[in-house]
Amino acid sequence: IIRGRGFEVLELGPDLPIESLVRALGRIDDLRAVCLSVVATDHLPACAEAVAAIKRTYPGVVVIVGGRAFTSEEQARALGADGYSLEAVGAADLLVELVS
Repeated sequence: IIRGRGFEVLELGPDLPIESLVRALGRIDDLRAVCLSVVATDHLPACAEAVAAIKRTYPGVVVIVGGRAFTSEEQARALGADGYSLEAVGAADLLVELVS
Protein backbone atom coordinates (compact mmCIF):
# COMPACT_ATOMS: atom_id res chain seq x y z
CA ILE A 1 0.00 0.00 0.00
CA ILE A 2 2.79 2.43 0.90
CA ARG A 3 4.72 1.52 -2.26
CA GLY A 4 1.54 2.24 -4.20
CA ARG A 5 1.66 5.82 -2.91
CA GLY A 6 5.06 6.31 -4.54
CA PHE A 7 7.33 5.60 -1.58
CA GLU A 8 10.31 3.29 -1.68
CA VAL A 9 9.97 0.74 1.11
CA LEU A 10 12.70 -1.13 2.92
CA GLU A 11 11.30 -3.90 5.11
CA LEU A 12 13.69 -4.80 7.91
CA GLY A 13 11.65 -7.38 9.80
CA PRO A 14 10.77 -7.88 13.46
CA ASP A 15 13.03 -7.71 16.49
CA LEU A 16 15.80 -5.76 14.81
CA PRO A 17 18.23 -4.31 17.36
CA ILE A 18 18.01 -0.52 17.53
CA GLU A 19 21.66 -0.07 16.57
CA SER A 20 21.10 -2.19 13.45
CA LEU A 21 17.98 -0.22 12.57
CA VAL A 22 19.80 3.11 12.86
CA ARG A 23 22.72 1.78 10.80
CA ALA A 24 20.40 0.42 8.08
CA LEU A 25 18.56 3.75 7.87
CA GLY A 26 21.89 5.48 7.28
CA ARG A 27 22.24 3.58 4.01
CA ILE A 28 19.04 5.06 2.57
CA ASP A 29 19.39 8.05 0.27
CA ASP A 30 16.79 10.76 0.92
CA LEU A 31 15.36 9.11 4.04
CA ARG A 32 12.13 10.93 4.82
CA ALA A 33 10.11 8.63 7.04
CA VAL A 34 10.21 5.50 9.16
CA CYS A 35 7.20 3.38 10.09
CA LEU A 36 7.41 1.09 13.11
CA SER A 37 4.82 -1.53 13.94
CA VAL A 38 4.44 -2.96 17.44
CA VAL A 39 2.17 -5.88 18.22
CA ALA A 40 2.84 -6.57 21.91
CA THR A 41 2.53 -3.87 24.57
CA ASP A 42 5.64 -5.13 26.37
CA HIS A 43 7.63 -3.96 23.31
CA LEU A 44 6.48 -0.34 23.62
CA PRO A 45 9.52 0.73 25.69
CA ALA A 46 11.82 -0.59 22.95
CA CYS A 47 9.73 1.27 20.39
CA ALA A 48 10.18 4.49 22.38
CA GLU A 49 13.95 3.88 22.40
CA ALA A 50 13.92 3.27 18.63
CA VAL A 51 11.92 6.45 17.98
CA ALA A 52 14.34 8.46 20.13
CA ALA A 53 17.37 6.98 18.37
CA ILE A 54 15.90 7.72 14.94
CA LYS A 55 15.00 11.29 15.91
CA ARG A 56 18.42 11.88 17.46
CA THR A 57 20.35 10.44 14.50
CA TYR A 58 18.12 11.67 11.67
CA PRO A 59 16.51 14.97 12.70
CA GLY A 60 13.59 15.89 10.50
CA VAL A 61 12.72 12.30 9.58
CA VAL A 62 9.05 11.56 10.21
CA VAL A 63 8.37 8.56 12.46
CA ILE A 64 4.97 6.88 12.30
CA VAL A 65 4.03 4.06 14.64
CA GLY A 66 1.18 1.61 14.67
CA GLY A 67 0.13 -1.92 15.39
CA ARG A 68 -2.06 -3.61 17.97
CA ALA A 69 0.08 -2.39 20.89
CA PHE A 70 -1.07 1.18 20.31
CA THR A 71 -4.47 2.43 21.38
CA SER A 72 -4.35 6.13 20.56
CA GLU A 73 -2.60 9.01 18.85
CA GLU A 74 -1.77 10.41 22.29
CA GLN A 75 0.03 7.22 23.26
CA ALA A 76 2.08 7.33 20.05
CA ARG A 77 2.98 10.99 20.55
CA ALA A 78 4.01 10.27 24.15
CA LEU A 79 6.58 7.85 22.72
CA GLY A 80 7.90 10.62 20.47
CA ALA A 81 6.29 9.57 17.19
CA ASP A 82 5.02 12.12 14.68
CA GLY A 83 1.94 10.09 13.87
CA TYR A 84 -0.01 6.91 14.42
CA SER A 85 -2.14 4.56 12.39
CA LEU A 86 -3.69 1.20 13.15
CA GLU A 87 -3.42 -0.04 9.58
CA ALA A 88 -1.38 0.37 6.39
CA VAL A 89 -3.90 2.50 4.48
CA GLY A 90 -3.97 5.06 7.28
CA ALA A 91 -0.17 5.00 7.52
CA ALA A 92 0.11 5.61 3.77
CA ASP A 93 -2.34 8.52 4.01
CA LEU A 94 -0.35 9.95 6.92
CA LEU A 95 2.93 9.59 5.02
CA VAL A 96 1.51 11.51 2.08
CA GLU A 97 0.29 14.22 4.47
CA LEU A 98 3.46 14.54 6.54
CA VAL A 99 6.20 13.85 3.98
CA SER A 100 5.00 14.99 0.59
